[in-house]
Amino acid sequence: MSAPVTERVEQAKAAALDALDEQRVLALEQGCVRIPSDTYEEGPVADFFASYMTSIGLDVEMIDVVDPFGSGQRSRQPVGVLRGTGGGSSLMLNGHMDHNPVVGEWERDPYSGDFDGTWIYGRGCQDDKGGIVSAISAAETLLNAGIRLKGDLLVCPVVAHKSGAIGTQALIERGFRADYAINTENSGNGLATVTVGALKGHLHAYATPTHAHSPAERVARYVSRVEQIAAVIRALGPAERRVAEGAWLTYEPCADLPDFPIVHFDRIVDAAFANRTTLEFHLRTVPGMSRESVMADLDRVIATIEEENPNVDLRYDIPPKEGKYGPGWDWPPVSVDVNDPLPSAVIDAHNLVTGSAPAVGAEPRLGAVGDASFLQRAGITSVLYGPGDIRTFKVWPTPDERVSLAELVVAAKVYALTAIDICELA
Repeated sequence: MSAPVTERVEQAKAAALDALDEQRVLALEQGCVRIPSDTYEEGPVADFFASYMTSIGLDVEMIDVVDPFGSGQRSRQPVGVLRGTGGGSSLMLNGHMDHNPVVGEWERDPYSGDFDGTWIYGRGCQDDKGGIVSAISAAETLLNAGIRLKGDLLVCPVVAHKSGAIGTQALIERGFRADYAINTENSGNGLATVTVGALKGHLHAYATPTHAHSPAERVARYVSRVEQIAAVIRALGPAERRVAEGAWLTYEPCADLPDFPIVHFDRIVDAAFANRTTLEFHLRTVPGMSRESVMADLDRVIATIEEENPNVDLRYDIPPKEGKYGPGWDWPPVSVDVNDPLPSAVIDAHNLVTGSAPAVGAEPRLGAVGDASFLQRAGITSVLYGPGDIRTFKVWPTPDERVSLAELVVAAKVYALTAIDICELA
């Protein structure tokens, strides 16, 4: 980069940093937190964000999203675009509007948006409305500073993250694309270039019960549904600990995720009317693993159990065909080279804003997933970087969820500076 160009970029970044209005960031965060937005009930907060983005000068399009798995639920999400002049790379800032249910005993109204001078409180304030607010504030900052970009900057608050990134997948299906994307999920303003995948499954055991008067031949063949599920658990477990190399899963160890992959056993559900017992489970996977590889591994497990007892009847659905967190839960792992243009730009921006380097790698989102998984699958180089950190709480979801204004401001500034580098000055 020549000296005149470098100087121009530095001046633009300085102007962007000066143009950010912390009070507007605060007001935007409080405004959206005061609007409940459970999964598929995001419409009112979508309207709020759309109105705000329109007012600051973004081109806004509202998109209807229907649950693709047949529940009949629907919602809507806005796409705000800061149009570039052409020629530069495009950048998407993507975060979800739906939040966890209100759980536990709150000391504050969970939709108050209370601000104590440091912390903003409310359900969804960091997961993930804080990231969305920082993204919109970044676009507003660029506009206020009079900065024109070559590439488009897209701000995409999405619906139904909790059901499997349904809103983000709808964006992709509707043809919205960018060269690069930052998922604004809470990461303590650390840069997650590596994240686990998540894959849910239902494993069903079938058996017709016997009784005292059943023929001896039938009793001899009988393997109870509970015994079948127990055999599967023995083969897949132990839970919550790394599946050892050479055990039932096929994978290459990931240095950034040394404690993964792992399996969780969520619950066992008996449907006596259907002679079926179901084990609900899910996996946290590492880069290189896929739905197809896990299904092949599970086929081998079932085949081994069948060799030991040919009278078992085991079947599975991956991902599940039903359930709130079922059909959409096939989250691919993410791995992006830290030297690629997007991670490099985020690291440089964070350094400039905070005076120190961010945490980089898997740690900022250790064990957690984000919509970057689906953006990456669509061919968009994607990382996660956002305000707030659920690791600061004893449990999650938590009562009295909070995020600091300072974190929101840092993220907004980092997004704005990253856009200058990625999209380029016009």
